[in-house]
Amino acid sequence: MIHLFNTSTADKKSFYNSDDFFEFIKGIENAKLSEDHPEFGSFGWSFKVFDRRSIFELYHNIKEESLTPSIREAYEQQFDLLEICKGDLSKPIHIPITPDVDVKYFQKLWCFEYCRSRGYEVREDSYHQNNANNLSLTEKKGGHYVDC
Repeated sequence: MIHLFNTSTADKKSFYNSDDFFEFIKGIENAKLSEDHPEFGSFGWSFKVFDRRSIFELYHNIKEESLTPSIREAYEQQFDLLEICKGDLSKPIHIPITPDVDVKYFQKLWCFEYCRSRGYEVREDSYHQNNANNLSLTEKKGGHYVDC
């Protein structure tokens, strides 16, 4: 179980697993697509996986100066690509999804950071919680250093 607590508003929410947690946050961000939402157009947090075909199109349609080493690696090695934005869409984190990259791990970190940025404390009941309460997206994982 994953629990969110907002000490200033006393809001509490619990999720059975990290997939439910992720879907909840995705729903919040997707709601901003509606024109009647108070935060309409205020994007900045996203977590996307681009498949090989999308990488091919991206590689051939992006300006040379915008090609990051990670996008280039994903294209050349024919890997999928993980794109993570943490509040600023102009500074995405790109991670080629090599066989040793655990996408669920990064998804969970993104969820924890998303909630913390909004004043929520995040707790996980699991005995093996992979130290998610203490990690950030700047640590080395799966052989890649992630630049934030």
